Amino acid sequence: MKPMMLVVMRLAFSLPLSMPAVAGDDVASVTGAENVSLMHAPVNSRARLDLHMIELSPESPLMLLSPLARKQFVDSLVFGDRGLASFSYEPIVSELSAGEAYRLLSLFGAQRAIVHIPGLRQESEADHVVVQSANPNPVFEDYPGYACSGRATCSTSMSSICMSSC
Repeated sequence: MKPMMLVVMRLAFSLPLSMPAVAGDDVASVTGAENVSLMHAPVNSRARLDLHMIELSPESPLMLLSPLARKQFVDSLVFGDRGLASFSYEPIVSELSAGEAYRLLSLFGAQRAIVHIPGLRQESEADHVVVQSANPNPVFEDYPGYACSGRATCSTSMSSICMSSC
């Protein structure tokens, strides 16, 4: 059997058959809107990210980034037991418009974090709509300028956002 096929099979068998909303978490403990975002995020764990990267298609929002920026972004991703816990927005700001950033972050259920990303380009009416409709939700405690360094622990990290799911 080919090595790549073994990796795919290992990942497939390591994921539960029912594919819970968020790997390893009691989804009921997460608030409503965040729960919906996490529940429907195609990539909400390291295992799903690994599988997504193996099966990376041209339609993936990750393909909006150049290979170097994609690697930097993927390497910055930290997952907790409730999904994406933090990420660096530097590759996003350097290459994507607001609408593209929204599409990318939606892959992880983190589109609400767009309000914390400074300097996003607004090149179209769609970009303007994304920025205008993105309201900070006081229920979620996301921390720009920090990265998730451990369960419920955010540490200073320029160009990162530590999310309430840390």
